[in-house]
Amino acid sequence: MGIQGELRQQARYLRDLTRCIGLRGALEWRLRQQFRSRGEESLVRMQPGCLRHEVALRVGTSDAMTYRQVLVAQEYGVLADLDPEVIVDCGANVGYTSAFLLEMFPRARLVAIEPSPGNAALCRRNLASYGDRVRLIEAGVWSRSCRLVVEARRGDEWGVKVREAGPGEAGDVDAVCLADLGLPRIDLLKVDIEGSEAVIFRDGVEAWLPKVGALAIELHGPDCEAAFEAALAGYHQRRQLSGELVILRDLRPAPARAPEFGQAGRGSAASGERAGAISDQVESADRISCSGK
Repeated sequence: MGIQGELRQQARYLRDLTRCIGLRGALEWRLRQQFRSRGEESLVRMQPGCLRHEVALRVGTSDAMTYRQVLVAQEYGVLADLDPEVIVDCGANVGYTSAFLLEMFPRARLVAIEPSPGNAALCRRNLASYGDRVRLIEAGVWSRSCRLVVEARRGDEWGVKVREAGPGEAGDVDAVCLADLGLPRIDLLKVDIEGSEAVIFRDGVEAWLPKVGALAIELHGPDCEAAFEAALAGYHQRRQLSGELVILRDLRPAPARAPEFGQAGRGSAASGERAGAISDQVESADRISCSGK
């Protein structure tokens, strides 16, 4: 690549970075990226308008893109009409979504779950200002207790995946089941776990899903979608699609419908009606607005 090509590439990179974290943040990012020692972790501190506290981003990682998605575009602002007291953040990454939700819902307490040690360390730092309103669990969400292998790549820290450790593998972190958190209810469950939702919605879902009042989830592929829809088939809900998120409000198990007098032969048809009554309302939102909280 010639000098002009290199300059164009650098200009595009700076432009994209500026869209994520602003000009001042982008310039500081590039300076720290240029002058940091090899292997040294360098942080940029930012003060987004929707938070009362600064948060840190790791230079050379996907943190800038996560920051833009959560704290600039405010994709979870669509939940502002809720009033949860208990929130569980599955796939907390470095804590931006947890911080956003704690600011938007000042009465809430939150459990943040993150399997990546590097992400969890920064998550703990970014959420320290919220004190005992936050409990951080360094683990992977799964359907049973086991050891998990963490699969992460530099530059893709927002796409950390886990899998169950095989024979002879020690694993990196423990698995945690939502049913084992000791919570009598979960007013808002946020799930962004890069494919593991296929596991948690396929096995053992009856032990925790009835406790959930509202759900915000990002689904990753057909297997995840199939497991999710099968698990929710017997639930009333109000469904909204907002960007990459599927939002379920007023989530509750649908009561079994007793067969009407003289209609015993319609058992299979009634069952089909119950399965078809998945959603009370479907809404779409092409653009997420700022909640202002």
